[in-house]
Order: sequence, then C-alpha cells, then structure tokens
Amino acid sequence: KTIMITAPCIFCLSDKDSIRANNCAQIVAQTLSFSTDFFGVSNRKEDENVPTGLSIFQRSDINTGLFVLEKAVYGRIWEWLFIIGTEVFAQSDPLWVCRIKKYLLQIMGMLIDLYREQEHNPMNLALSHIYANYFRKITLDELCRQAHVNRVSLNKMFRERFGCTAMEYLNNYRLKMAERILTYTRMNLNE
Repeated sequence: KTIMITAPCIFCLSDKDSIRANNCAQIVAQTLSFSTDFFGVSNRKEDENVPTGLSIFQRSDINTGLFVLEKAVYGRIWEWLFIIGTEVFAQSDPLWVCRIKKYLLQIMGMLIDLYREQEHNPMNLALSHIYANYFRKITLDELCRQAHVNRVSLNKMFRERFGCTAMEYLNNYRLKMAERILTYTRMNLNE
C-alpha cells in the first residue's frame, strides 16, 4: 500500500512491516526500536490486560501506522525521544528502565488519542493541546485560545462528547496517564 508521508510525523512499524521510499526529498528520520516484551512488567496482577498502546503497531484499513503531528505535539514527542536516548546512554540509576517505559507509554498513549481525534475542529485542537501538555498546568482560558472558542462553547462541546467539562476531561486524562505509568513501570507515586 502506498502512503504519502508529510512532516512532521511518526511512522510506527512492527516487525511484520516493510518500508520503501519512492520519491525522497530532504528526509531526516530518527528511529527507536524495542521489543513488545519490554512492557511485560506490571505492578499488579489484575492489570495484565490493561492496554499499553501497542495497538498503534497493528494495521487495518484505517490504521496505517502513520501519525501526522501538529508542531506542539511533534516538539513534545521529540523531547521525550531525546530523553529516552539520554537515559539509554547514561543508565544513571536502577530506575532508568522505568523512566524509558514512562516516556514510551506517554508517546504511545498520545498517538492513540490523536488517532481518535484526527479532524481539526475546535474540540480536537483543545484535545491535541491536552495530550501534548497534560503534565503541566493548563488553564481553561489556554484551552479556549487553542480551540478559538469561548469557555461556554468549549465546555458545551466537551459535555456533549465526553459528559464532562474540559477541565474535568484534562484531570481524567492525567489520571489515565498516571495509571499507565504506575501499571507498566516499577515507579511509585512519589517518583
């Protein structure tokens, strides 16, 4: 299947995929490879079936494995990939593997969430901002600026789609990401 790739993007390949470039112009790429067994460690027995984000590597008619990114999201993922590379190189303490898992889970979770929200409407602009910046302080006014709508309109869109306000969605997303990190790393709440 032929796919047009435009930058910035992330292309998620599995061991069953192959890639061939036909028309190349000024291509720069960074690669990261890991075994799916890397995520085989869970802190709790009952969490063995919690999805880890590996679905981004499974192909379908809809999922090609190509994720075109907005600048803010691309910048955040590039930063996390840089940190992963630094951690692999330094291996500074016993928790370096946990930190790598944390960043991989954040990247995969962000890609899955962005995949679900591919249209560029006000709601999805706000969601992209949440996915790229959830770990820092985000205000409702900031989300409204990103989405180019007022508070009432943004919260109405979130209530219609998710049954909660934009800030409630942000907090729920933070909890979901924290659950992933605690489940698939050996980090505790203090770390």
